Amino acid sequence: MTNLKKLLWATCFALFSLLTINSCSEDSTKPNNIIVFGENMVSYDVEYSDHTFVLSENRKKSLIRVDTNKVTEIDPNTGDEITVKYFDFTFDDVSLADSLENGGIIIIHGDYMSKIKNISKSGGTLKVETEPATLKEAVKNGKIEWHITPDLGLIDKIEINGKDVKANRTLDDGYEYEFEWLDRKYKIWMNPKGTSANGLPELQVNLTCQKIDSDNGRVTATLGAKGTTRLPRQNTLIEIKDNDMTTMNTSNKSLRSELTLEYVAEMTFGGTQVITLPNITLKIPVQSLTAVPIPIPMYINVGVAFSTTINMPVVTSFATAKVKLILDSDTGFEYEGPTVNASAKINEYDLGEAAWDIGAITLAPTPLEVRYDISCPRVGIELAGQEFAWLAGVFSCRNKLIVPSLCKAALYQVRIDGGYSFSVLGYSLAENSGAITEVSRQETSPECE
Repeated sequence: MTNLKKLLWATCFALFSLLTINSCSEDSTKPNNIIVFGENMVSYDVEYSDHTFVLSENRKKSLIRVDTNKVTEIDPNTGDEITVKYFDFTFDDVSLADSLENGGIIIIHGDYMSKIKNISKSGGTLKVETEPATLKEAVKNGKIEWHITPDLGLIDKIEINGKDVKANRTLDDGYEYEFEWLDRKYKIWMNPKGTSANGLPELQVNLTCQKIDSDNGRVTATLGAKGTTRLPRQNTLIEIKDNDMTTMNTSNKSLRSELTLEYVAEMTFGGTQVITLPNITLKIPVQSLTAVPIPIPMYINVGVAFSTTINMPVVTSFATAKVKLILDSDTGFEYEGPTVNASAKINEYDLGEAAWDIGAITLAPTPLEVRYDISCPRVGIELAGQEFAWLAGVFSCRNKLIVPSLCKAALYQVRIDGGYSFSVLGYSLAENSGAITEVSRQETSPECE
């Protein structure tokens, strides 16, 4: 963040502190009301449950160690295996034990929300073993609401497949990250471009992946996506009454990407080339966007991901595919008990002019295929380490050559995908995900008739 940004945030926070009537007191379980007006608005009006303890920002220095245990469990709603994180906290302040009890909830300001399983003292340290907690266990009554536009200058964490990484440079001047995974080399580049016509932040993006032959080091396939993406206006409302969720609405306005996708592959023995981009997530704390204290850890996640598969069962061949796609939409989920409704409005789309070819082939009675997908951006809401709702603009291409007729067929598509899982909120509603809406175009050559 630039020095000017820091000064502005500090000034706003100081003014807000003077104007705020009800604020979070240290280790308080009483209701608090934090409202910020202006371009970004956050309402945090929460009455914690009787057995919820909030470790304030000032006292977090007593936390000297966090041990994370990943446990594979069965999701009771779906029957799928999921990985759940359990945390053990070690403090150098044993007096905290007087405020904690087994079965209670501990909120470590802005970082963790967990249910206490066991408390033990050893010398001058206190160890607190915990398990995942739900929002309805921690909050008796409350309303949490925000209307904000994410700011990449306030990114707190960057994750690759769930693991924290460090960027080559900060997002003040753009974000660039290069890494290798298996037989692939990746480069992700994002640079603030300014603002779009409606005033929302817009980024230049360039994502590339190269597949390397392990025997000779040659590049055998390259997938890239280049263009611009816009971070949407993000609105979320969560209401809880008597330890039960009554409302959950989330929406993203003007979610837009304009991307050119390009794929080049060369094969000498035939088979299937598959290259994917590990899930990349840029995590923005809600608190950082408002400069006010919000104890429960809440993040807006902005992510990108792509994958491609080429199947060419021939001796020697190459393939290329290129298309420009545009998608601009308003999307969201609305829960008013007991059902969830998904909404999507496509404001603008363009399936572009496509160019693709497969050449230098030895004909075989098997279709040759090139297909690829990219999600950019994928916007999610995370609470206490678990994502409970996400929406994404998805760009897809399917190209096929049917031999020996030489029929060329292609499908170009833009769509909105989304999903939700309310387990972190404490409501036993089965999770769901999939396409919400889509626009497609098919093309075929005269040989297909």
